[in-house]
Amino acid sequence: MWAVSSDPVKFDEALAYWRARVPLTKKEFDALTAAAKTRAFTLAGVAQLDVITEVMQAIERALDEGTGIEQFRADIGAKLEAAWGATNPGRIDLIFRNAVQRSYSAGRYAQMTDPQVLKARPYWRFDAVLDSRTSPICKPLNGTTLPADSTWWESHYPPLHHHCRSGVYSITADQAQELGLTEGEPDISAGAGFGAAPGSASDWEPSEDDYPADLWKAYEKKGGP
Repeated sequence: MWAVSSDPVKFDEALAYWRARVPLTKKEFDALTAAAKTRAFTLAGVAQLDVITEVMQAIERALDEGTGIEQFRADIGAKLEAAWGATNPGRIDLIFRNAVQRSYSAGRYAQMTDPQVLKARPYWRFDAVLDSRTSPICKPLNGTTLPADSTWWESHYPPLHHHCRSGVYSITADQAQELGLTEGEPDISAGAGFGAAPGSASDWEPSEDDYPADLWKAYEKKGGP
């Protein structure tokens, strides 16, 4: 079974996903289309682009170097709380864990959608962590087994909510038959802003013409398109 960890270790596909994010102010983020938002990163209550960019860089270091939440707090906690005008350790943890989990989940998606992997393992199985903290969204989805090309995954790919710990792993056709295919598609919705498969907006690329000069300059500085 596979589950996302909030303590990162280096994972090239996850790191590539995160490095493709574009730092934006909330105002600029809200003006984007839904597809474009999947390739951007912002923070509610933070107006300074430089702080948003520093948060992105701190998360990138965590993914690249394998550091965890304690280092993230040390790197960026004071600046975030200064921007918010209040201490909020829970919110800092949420930013880190959501970002890391999205990146790890996207990395797994990149691996599982490799053509050779899809050919050998054409079915996906939803894997929730079952304990007292399991959400009412993920608990009934645990064990859902469907073809990898099912459109259901386009709106039910983890994370499905804040602090989501669920994952998806690929299996062979024989394993799918042994475990049992899910009849129909579970009618449970992901939380707002969650559930989209990482590759569903892969054809979108930011354009210099779409952003103010300072935003585009910050994007180019971190690697560009």
